[in-house]
Amino acid sequence: TRTSAAATAFFAACRAKGGNSTTNTPMLEVDGRCYTQSTAIYKLVARRGGLYPSDDAEASAVEPSVRLLDRRRG
Repeated sequence: TRTSAAATAFFAACRAKGGNSTTNTPMLEVDGRCYTQSTAIYKLVARRGGLYPSDDAEASAVEPSVRLLDRRRG
């Protein structure tokens, strides 16, 4: 749970690194930085996996799918 000793230590470490200032989840730590917003996590993983376009026009075509994923998550 979010109140366990492990969770408390994890959230404190993220705050110390300048990441999550709350206990929001999902949370992903990459290269010492914490990402807490679902859409930011989707885009980061997709960019790192070569699945998110660097071209602005192509990226704008992908955005509706990203928003759909976020809505379905909730």
